[in-house]
Amino acid sequence: MRVNSPTQFAIIRILTGGWLFATFLNASLSHPLQVIYGRAVEFDGYIKVFHMLQLIESEAAMRFLLAFLAVLSLFLILGWWRQLVSFFVWFAWISLFLTHADSRHVSTFLGEWLLFACVLMPAGEPQILPWIKAKQKWRPQALIMWGSWYLVVLVVFFTILNTRVFLFNHASDWMLVSMALVAALGSWPPWRRYAWLLMLAFFPLVSFSTEIALAPVPFLLCLGLAFDRRWFCPREPRSSVVYFDGVCGLCNQFVDFLILEDDEEVFKFTPLQGEHAAHNLDSRATQSMESVVLQEGQVTWVRSDAACQIMIRLGGVWAVMHLALWIPRSVRDRAYHFVAKNRYVVFGKKDSCRIPTKEEMARFIP
Repeated sequence: MRVNSPTQFAIIRILTGGWLFATFLNASLSHPLQVIYGRAVEFDGYIKVFHMLQLIESEAAMRFLLAFLAVLSLFLILGWWRQLVSFFVWFAWISLFLTHADSRHVSTFLGEWLLFACVLMPAGEPQILPWIKAKQKWRPQALIMWGSWYLVVLVVFFTILNTRVFLFNHASDWMLVSMALVAALGSWPPWRRYAWLLMLAFFPLVSFSTEIALAPVPFLLCLGLAFDRRWFCPREPRSSVVYFDGVCGLCNQFVDFLILEDDEEVFKFTPLQGEHAAHNLDSRATQSMESVVLQEGQVTWVRSDAACQIMIRLGGVWAVMHLALWIPRSVRDRAYHFVAKNRYVVFGKKDSCRIPTKEEMARFIP
């Protein structure tokens, strides 16, 4: 199983792009301008190639650059030319926030790593525009996941050293030190899953009970990049058959999503209009076409139960769908019925059932 799923990384990319957009837009509209620039400024960080702000003399040019970077952040959200855009923004980010002591702080270093991760991660994750297809064999860089974790650990430890919380003058100091001990615990891979969960739990307590700035948005994004989906993989992967409405636009998008996420190839797919469905399902399911159906041996799930069980079997971040099963089935099915009733209007209806491509052929049952 991959350490990171394509959709999981796409979510991190979108949130990172949103945070960068807000950061650049706020900087471009601020009065007075908070960014340091001009030939008179002495830059003391990184090599000279990053001291590009010395070339900018007017405030209008500086505001235009920040606005342009905000536009590029929108490209990152959409996934357009992600690696090239990320490299340009990464270079500009270092020039803006890391070459002068007055502009360096925790969030700028975390932002640099998030952009660097977007440069290094292979292309092919899902994009917002539906007509741009994701790569079915997308593979993440495990090094990015490990690097994100150790960066989070370093941030916690350096925060402690800089704020002298080891003096234990307040109860909140104990919280931050406990958070550091949890981070150290995660240095041992078998314990990292538990350390990650404890770090996620400790973070809001530390953020809201102390005056220490841990840069919540980039910190949580880096923590998200450090998530290993193998921590929550299904215990007993079994061959499962997913029956779907072959002419429904929404159902076909859902199948595309499952093929992309299911790198263990647990699921087989077949349309409700096909012969396999006619021989193995109740006639009501094949006639109404209102529900996706999941079948494992003699066990069958329909409607919201089927949707939840399918997502749970993907493992990783989708294991959170266990929580959805706590919602009463009647409430879940009512919401499911509303979507199913309007799916053709919103997502369209094909003239014929889906024909699998050559790469997908082994995943489909006629």
